[in-house]
Amino acid sequence: MTSILVVEDYPPTLEAVSESLQTEGYEVVEATTGTEALNCFDNTVPDLIVLDVDIPAPDGFAVCAEVRHRPGRYIPIIFVSGLDELETQLQGFKTG
Repeated sequence: MTSILVVEDYPPTLEAVSESLQTEGYEVVEATTGTEALNCFDNTVPDLIVLDVDIPAPDGFAVCAEVRHRPGRYIPIIFVSGLDELETQLQGFKTG
């Protein structure tokens, strides 16, 4: 079964995204902070990460950078953000 790590600190959004993915047949692992996300990543390497940029310590960009520096397979990451500034978008592309 395809596993997706959903990292979101706003409970209604986390619930909506997780339920939608589960309805489509995906196994979902949830995290609400950067530290929790990295711990989940270490314990169950997902097939995809849906990652909010603005999460508590460390933020989504730092989590992405850490995942990209770990050896092993390449994990696709989809950034989710309410921030719409061009600088934020560019930082996401640069981070990976």
